[in-house]
Amino acid sequence: MEQKNKQLMIFLAGELRCKVNLLATIKMNSFDFYAADGGYLLADQLGIVPQKVFGDFDSAPRPPRKDILVFPSEKDQTDSELALDLAKEDGYRNIWMIAPFGGRLDHTIANLCLLEKANIQKLDLKLYDGENSAFLLDEGEHTLDSHYQYISFFPWKEQAVISLEGFKYPLDHYTLVRETPIAVSNEPASFAPTVRIHRGKLLCICVEKHEEEL
Repeated sequence: MEQKNKQLMIFLAGELRCKVNLLATIKMNSFDFYAADGGYLLADQLGIVPQKVFGDFDSAPRPPRKDILVFPSEKDQTDSELALDLAKEDGYRNIWMIAPFGGRLDHTIANLCLLEKANIQKLDLKLYDGENSAFLLDEGEHTLDSHYQYISFFPWKEQAVISLEGFKYPLDHYTLVRETPIAVSNEPASFAPTVRIHRGKLLCICVEKHEEEL
């Protein structure tokens, strides 16, 4: 299997919070494009023709293409998980899932759970809706982009020990626990806000400013 250096963007059927932010991301990077189920409607709105379209199409009309992959609606995987598996089979390691939130809460949580599957498989997966980004961080030092309005951290398992530098609210070897979400809505205070994960794994959620639509 050839490993692809290009990033893959997979359109899902959730809510796109800010089209301007998404288009700016596409412009600044180099992507291939897939669409899962009703995600092809979002791609159409953006003027993007995905290389692959697939799903069970139980929530959207079947697109007028001959080369789509149709899966049965009664299956053991969500369309998003099938998309992740297909991306891995096609050799992609850096994957963005677009519009993974909104609508049914169970689908949102299922998409968040895919971050763990991707992490186990050594895939770099980011969930993005044009305003909110969600991804996992392993032990070590990570410098985040300073353009975010808010950055929140949650222990992915029971606990995580972290230090924060370059944030409005710094921490030093602090033990995060699930039942006390103290690391919500922090703000960058430097050009290089840094989190050091001494033990554990974090769910990081970054919030961009919601730019006005053009």
